[in-house]
Amino acid sequence: RDHSAAETVNVITRKASDRICRFAFELARRERRPHVTGVHKANIMKTTGALFQSAFREMAAKYPDLRADERLIDNMCMQLVKKPSEYDVIVTTNLMGDILSDLCAGLAGGLGIAPGALYGDQLAVFEPVHGSAPKYAGQDRADPVAEILCLELLLRHLGETTAADRVFRAVWETIAEKKVVTYDLALPGYTDRPVPASPCSAVAREIARKVPLVDLSKPLPRPTAASGVGSDAALET
Repeated sequence: RDHSAAETVNVITRKASDRICRFAFELARRERRPHVTGVHKANIMKTTGALFQSAFREMAAKYPDLRADERLIDNMCMQLVKKPSEYDVIVTTNLMGDILSDLCAGLAGGLGIAPGALYGDQLAVFEPVHGSAPKYAGQDRADPVAEILCLELLLRHLGETTAADRVFRAVWETIAEKKVVTYDLALPGYTDRPVPASPCSAVAREIARKVPLVDLSKPLPRPTAASGVGSDAALET
């Protein structure tokens, strides 16, 4: 076999592009996120990228109450690093979404605190972005926050907004306090003082303890380091 060259077929359909763009705008409206950004590389990928771009623009016109703009994938990466708080919902294709979702996870503190969701017309599945992470099995070491935030997404999807807010608030306060965190959030750069790493079970118990006690009327505390920033939702086909 000749291994001197290779090619990959990139398939983008209008149906799937319309579906994911519609979902992005509906999610933004439902979650009261005023800004939707479509990400592509239509200047280089002039057929597939342009198809997705066209679908995004036509869908944006149907939601005049929301602000819509576009970014090229390379520029989007830079913008997220420089000004992550300026973005609410990002919609893009699968490969670009894989890249951006890990970038956003890194901005927020790492894959250990990044929840994920797979939405269909009838069903939805919620799982951490990092997957099963078998290398940490049985060590009581992995960060439970991503899994717990999947519960928050599930509750929100089911319309249990208050319960979801309580879970999110409990997670946020636990991370912001920097007293009980797993090894990934105890590293230099994530805290302004030395913090011992806590076991996964201890962090989960601390979050569970806070859930019924949080005061939803108070503003969220500001974290002391990198955690807590990033886009609210990044959607991919």
